[in-house]
Amino acid sequence: MKLRLIWLFFFTLVIISSASAQMIVFSPTDKTITNRNIVSVEGKVFDQRLTRVLIGPITVPVDQTAHFVGAANLQFGKNKLRLVALDQKGREKAEVELKILCLRTYKDVRDDYWSKPAIEQLATLAILKGDAEGNFRPNNSITRAELMVIMSRLSPEGEKVPLATRFTDLTPSHWAYESIMPAVAAGLIAGYPDGTFRPDQTITRLEALAIIVRFAGLLELGEAKSYYEDLPVDNWGYKYVMAARQAGWLNYIKTSYLGPFDNLSRGEAAGILAQTKYGVTLIDRLLDFSTGY
Repeated sequence: MKLRLIWLFFFTLVIISSASAQMIVFSPTDKTITNRNIVSVEGKVFDQRLTRVLIGPITVPVDQTAHFVGAANLQFGKNKLRLVALDQKGREKAEVELKILCLRTYKDVRDDYWSKPAIEQLATLAILKGDAEGNFRPNNSITRAELMVIMSRLSPEGEKVPLATRFTDLTPSHWAYESIMPAVAAGLIAGYPDGTFRPDQTITRLEALAIIVRFAGLLELGEAKSYYEDLPVDNWGYKYVMAARQAGWLNYIKTSYLGPFDNLSRGEAAGILAQTKYGVTLIDRLLDFSTGY
């Protein structure tokens, strides 16, 4: 009886192996990462009885050279693309399953833009959003409200805090109110002495770095000598900038000038936030092909 079970198990493995070897897919390969939501699919079958291949819901013919060509529509994020080879009677004879990650991209983000990977990854996770025309506007200055909204999407769900109105220019009807007030309660950002918050005001690189360092929980590390000629050691934000620099967030700045009072751009915000502990966790999960389908 034991020998019979071993023989049956071996015979089953041979059938499965034989079936999977009846079709090969040349393109796309398994675990492909692309920013195209329509991909070309090419392959070959090794059994003359196989006449058609299902690529998702689409059926394509097998030509005289045993090759097939088609296309597949992808959704943004993780996709499982199933290809099934059929015989003349429509019976499924071989199957190949491919895991593909489709990243959301924007037409105004150049391939050589330093934070393009971060923008695409965070946009695919719905942390970032572009405009109706398909642009991200990476060089546009980011506002205080926009930064708070992105951070709230990035962070894990925390405990609820009372959303009491505390600023003369910020009411519950503001689009970013429910992202701003928890950040204020957590001490990440504050208003101004005149009682305003100024949600639509742009934010400087120095102010943004201080907020993001607090948000990420980095130690406020200082150093004896400043790396930036325009940021003295006695500046209030020096310790935050040094913490960000030591974390590697500022490697995109190639000169000895930080530009602390320049406005932070949307592209910079994406590149920096992607390197926080929250960004790294979400992006690692997105790039992990073993889960999340």
